[in-house]
Amino acid sequence: MKKQIIINISLFVLIIVLAVVSLICFEKVYDSNLYGELKLYYRTQITDGNIDNLHWDYGRGEAPVVGGDKLNGYTAYIFNVSDEQCDVIIVSDRNIYGENVSVDHFNSDDVSRAQHPSSEQVYTLNLWKREVFEYSKLSSSNLSRSEKLFRYCNYAIALLCIVLISENIIYFVIKKKKQMSAKH
Repeated sequence: MKKQIIINISLFVLIIVLAVVSLICFEKVYDSNLYGELKLYYRTQITDGNIDNLHWDYGRGEAPVVGGDKLNGYTAYIFNVSDEQCDVIIVSDRNIYGENVSVDHFNSDDVSRAQHPSSEQVYTLNLWKREVFEYSKLSSSNLSRSEKLFRYCNYAIALLCIVLISENIIYFVIKKKKQMSAKH
């Protein structure tokens, strides 16, 4: 029983430490957003798949052959929108990155939001949701160092919670079996 309590306390303390580190990382992410240093990605859908000027995000190989409307309906993240052009990350089997892509390929409402980011203030909760949920499809190579640390802390907290719950379930099942066998 003492061993069980020590394990539970250790895991709980580790979860709290990771939660504090996660909050510190998120504070850095929030400050970067506040001072305009953080690249905000706007999720959209591809409406016209005939996109030129694409290459793999890590620079290996030739640009993918997409042709026709093969990318229609895929999730894309647009940023650095200026006039009628934008940078884009397309989330398919592999991240595809493009510079100076025409905005005509994407949902016009999303492009409008990305063109005027000042009109859509990103509050703490909105940014947290974006970092945890919206950006989950983006590879970590697209994120800042603070965003990566925030993501890894969240993964670690989730994993430790699963370990803590599983470990307690296993402990109580074993304890019940011992009690049942002692009665017989």
